[in-house]
Amino acid sequence: MSPIAPSSHPLYIVTGATGGIGGAVAEALAREGKTLVLACRNVNAAEALAHRLRNDVQGVEILVLHLDLSSFNGVRRFVDDLKKLYRPVAALVNVAGTMTRHSTPDVSGVELDYRVNCLSTALLARLVSPLMPPRSHIVFTTSVTRMLWDIPQAFPREGKFSQLATYGRSKLALTVFAHCLAEELRQRDIRVACADPGVVDTAMITMHRWFDRLADILFRPFISTPRKGAEPLLRALADDATCRLHTCRGAYILTLRESWKRREADILAQVPMA
Repeated sequence: MSPIAPSSHPLYIVTGATGGIGGAVAEALAREGKTLVLACRNVNAAEALAHRLRNDVQGVEILVLHLDLSSFNGVRRFVDDLKKLYRPVAALVNVAGTMTRHSTPDVSGVELDYRVNCLSTALLARLVSPLMPPRSHIVFTTSVTRMLWDIPQAFPREGKFSQLATYGRSKLALTVFAHCLAEELRQRDIRVACADPGVVDTAMITMHRWFDRLADILFRPFISTPRKGAEPLLRALADDATCRLHTCRGAYILTLRESWKRREADILAQVPMA
C-alpha cells in the first residue's frame, strides 16, 4: 500500500446509503461538498443514488464500493478495495443494519442481526480506523430498543430469538463496543460517537406482522422522516468531543450501565483485530 497523500480529498464513508437514513446522510454530506464512498450491499441501488446526487450537486465526487456485512470476509474485501484508493478517511458513518423476522444463525450459530448490526460493523471500524487522521469521526447508529434488554449470556448466539429483542440486543452490543472503541482511539484524537435517530419512517420499522397496517395508520404519520432521523448522525460528525450519544433532543456523554460494562470483554472478544 502506498502512503496516503495528506492533500487528497478525504473520504466520507456511509454504509447503508440506499436506505432512508443513510440516503439522507449521504445527500446532506454531498451538499456540503464532501467526497463520498457509498458502502452498500446493493451496488446497483447505490449507483442510482450516486447518479442522482451527482445531478443534484454539481462537482461532487461519489464513489461506490460493495460492502457485505453478513460476513467478516465481506468487510475485509471492502477494506481492501478502500485501501486501493490511497485516500485518507475523514469519517465512517455506520447506518447499515437489519432486523430479521425469524432466527437466521450462520454455521457457527451467530444470529444475522448480531453479525450485521454489531460484529461486522465493529470490525469495519477497526479496519478503517488506521486510515483515519486525527480529528476524524466514527459514528455508529444505535437504537432506543437497546435500553430494553441486556446482552444474552450466550452472545453472539441467542437463547431465545425475538424479532425486536434480538435487534435491540444487537444495538446494545454495538453501543458497548462503541464505548470501548472511543477510549481505544482517544489518544489518536479520533472521535467515536453513537447516534440514536429515534423511530423513523423507513422500511426497518415494518415488522411483517398482522398489525403493520394498523400501525401505519395510527403511528407512522407521527414518527420522524429519514431527513429528521439523520440529524443526530450529522451533529455527531460536527462534534469535537468523543464518546458521546447524539439524539434528536441533544448530545450526552455515552454511559453504560454496570451490567453492560461487565460484558465489554465478551463483546470485544468476538470482534477480530484484523
